[in-house]
Amino acid sequence: MAICLALVDFETPVWLDRAGRTADVTAYLRFHCGCRIVDEPEQARFAIVVDARDMPDLDQFDPGTDEYPDRSATVIVQTGALLAGSGRRLPGPGIEAEAWLEADGLPDRFWESLCINRERFPQGVDVLLIAAASLAALPRTTRVEA
Repeated sequence: MAICLALVDFETPVWLDRAGRTADVTAYLRFHCGCRIVDEPEQARFAIVVDARDMPDLDQFDPGTDEYPDRSATVIVQTGALLAGSGRRLPGPGIEAEAWLEADGLPDRFWESLCINRERFPQGVDVLLIAAASLAALPRTTRVEA
């Protein structure tokens, strides 16, 4: 919710997965952020995925356009745990050499979906993985290697 309080406002359509679309969560977001809750992933500027195992592929979210890639969705995914130093190798822009990230609880197809997302550049979505007090930002330019 801290991410939403910082980034979401009355102009921001938000999509919630089934696990996150509870009466308490929608009431909280509407009251504190003033945002509109949308029914379809492609309508959202921010998407909140509470149950990563049941999340749509990233191509279901708004990738923006060539003229306005900044109008794409940011997908916030809750994971079981994030561990730096092992897992997938993440080289690319903004990373001095390379980073390694292991994210617990993501479906296997997530990483393939992230690779396909990168190929859409300058379009594509940005992803924030969260677990407890940890956060990993995976912009659309992130390369993923096993």
